[in-house]
This record gives sequence, structure tokens and C-alpha cells, in this order.
Amino acid sequence: MTFWLQHGYGKSNKIDTTDDMAELSGVILSPGDEERPALVNTARSLNQRNLEVLVDPQLYVHTIPEATARCHESNEVDFGRLSWFLSPAEISSQVEKVFELNSALRTDALISPGPYQVTFGDVWSPLSLQYGRASVDGANGPVYLSVVSEDSAFSNWDETQRYLDALTTIDAQGIYLIVGHSGRTYPLVWDPSRLAHVLRAIYTLAELNRYRVLWGYSDLAGLAGIAAGASGSATGWFYSLRMWSVQKWLPQSGGRQPNARFLVKSLMSPLERSAEAVSVARTSIGADVFPEESERASLIAEEPWSIADSWIQHLTAVSQLHAEYDNEAPVGVRIRALASQLGEAQRLLKHSGSEGASIAPTYGRALRSLQLGLEMFGELEGL
Repeated sequence: MTFWLQHGYGKSNKIDTTDDMAELSGVILSPGDEERPALVNTARSLNQRNLEVLVDPQLYVHTIPEATARCHESNEVDFGRLSWFLSPAEISSQVEKVFELNSALRTDALISPGPYQVTFGDVWSPLSLQYGRASVDGANGPVYLSVVSEDSAFSNWDETQRYLDALTTIDAQGIYLIVGHSGRTYPLVWDPSRLAHVLRAIYTLAELNRYRVLWGYSDLAGLAGIAAGASGSATGWFYSLRMWSVQKWLPQSGGRQPNARFLVKSLMSPLERSAEAVSVARTSIGADVFPEESERASLIAEEPWSIADSWIQHLTAVSQLHAEYDNEAPVGVRIRALASQLGEAQRLLKHSGSEGASIAPTYGRALRSLQLGLEMFGELEGL
């Protein structure tokens, strides 16, 4: 199984409920969202469920101006504002704190601390590699190297490739990849060329260099990452756990409650339930879009549906989409199969609209961007 949960604020029983209803590989814990005693208890309960447990040390928060993490002090990984000219001794001290956190949580592997990189040629890039080397040198078990960057970093493939050449000199088990986005629209409409280069990076690391690649905060795009060779992709219940942004870590004023959504697997789109999903279910092709009769009947009847219901349904549906793929098939076969599925989802979306369903055009654009990114990746790598 390739599906992971991205842990965050407001956990409640969401992880347990999702694990009961879906197939999980593991959970990536957030020291920014639970105090140490609670985080230890969460890790213990996950171990009892035989789920793999990792913790994202979130050092990148301390390299983003004005950013804060609520519980880092309790978890002893609050390093204050960091500068790009840290000494080797300072890096070693911070890595040791991350070791201690992992020991307290009894994680299955260590995710190395890493800074936030706007590009792969900025002042943080050499330190990113130093943190990785220090983690591998001091760890007693397997290590995932953190790579945390903006999607714009992948615009320059030559620069990305130079960084990957340096990264792959480090003898680690895996890579924990986070790709940030400046936009707040959901679902995310990728720049296809940037996505193609993200997938090329995953392919280079996973297929050519044999790292386990875990793509955090990747949501539905994580399926493309799995097709390219990633061993896992993660998403969460809040939008901020599905799309990583520096805004997540900056002080925010209150906002409105998000609309309750319904991830329609055949459309590969998180439609607003009360308007969009219901209107699709009532069209003449409703049975094609919603092959499960009970699901379609519930929508047509407009049965009560809360935001909490939408969170669990989203996670379960993403898990089911992951379970459909043959991870043993060659990469070229996987990307063509996913591109075909994305094309069929666009066809169904368009047909639903022609039948009078009220659907925002963003979903079609989001699907098309994923499909184009996959196809560009395949062409660039000759797959």
C-alpha cells in the first residue's frame, strides 16, 4: 500500500476512523500540532495498529521569515530563527534534538531536518545537504532525507538535476519530498512543466537511484508521484495538510468554514457536496459517475453531511484510488494508465456539465494539468 496520512491539528479520531475504513501504510506526525505527551500517545496508538510511524521535524518552519509552530517548544525542536551560515556544531546540535524526538516517539525511520528552499540554488541548498549528511552519520537506523522546496524550484531542470546529483551522494534509505505552492485555490491547478519536473525528480531518485520516495502533502497529485516511482504519498483532512504552503506556518486571522466536499473517484475531483456532487448524481449519467447505488441515493436524497464527514470520505477515497494501481508494473505502463484515467474523468465531467450539472471549471483544469504533466514527464524520460 502506498497511502500515508499527514497528521496535523484537530486529530480527534480521524486517524483511527480512516485506518478502520481504508488501507494505510503509515502516518507522518507533526511536532507543530501536538504537545510532546499527546504526540507520544499518538505514536503509541499507531504502533498498536501496526502502522509505520515517521515524524517530520519541520525545521523548515524556522527558515521561513515570521513563521511559527505552535508546539515545537514542547517537542524540543524550537530552534528559533535560523540563518544560512550555521556552523557544523549548530547543525549537529539540532540534528541531535531530532534524534531525541524520534527516540521518544519510537519511529520506524528518521526524517532528517531540512530548510525551506525557494530554488535549488539558493543559500539554503548546501545546508540542506549538510543536514542530510549529519543525520545519516549519527542515526542508528534508516533515514529519509528532507527535500522541501517551492514548485517554482522545479522550473529549472538543470539546477534541479545538479542538486539531485549532490543529494544522491548521501547514503540514505529514502527521500521525504515536500513541494510548496503559493496559490490557495483548491483543487490545485499545477503548472504542467513544473509537475513534469517534480515527477522526473521522483523517477531519478526512486527508479534510477533506488531511494524510497515519500511525497508529503501531495493529495491527488501523489497518484502521479506513485506512477513515477514514489513508494508513498501523503494527504490529510485539512486543505493545509493536502497542499503545503508557507502560509500554513504564518499567523492567520480567522477565516470562514470551508465547504463540505465529496471526492468523486470516477471524476477524481473533490466536488462541493451540497451543490455540485448532488447535481451530478441527478443527471442521466449519475449511475456512471456513482456506480455505488447507496452513495448516489444518499446524494440525491441530500442526506445530512458535515465537514467532518467530508474529511473522512476524502481520505478513504484517496486510499481507494491508491489501491487501484499495480505498483509492480513498469513506470511507463503506470503513467499511461493514470493519464487515461484522468482523461476519462475529464470526459465524465464534461458530459455531466452538458447534462445540466453545476460544476466549477477548476476541476477540469486541475485534471488536465495533471494529465499534461504526466505526459510531459513520459516524453522527457522516454517512457
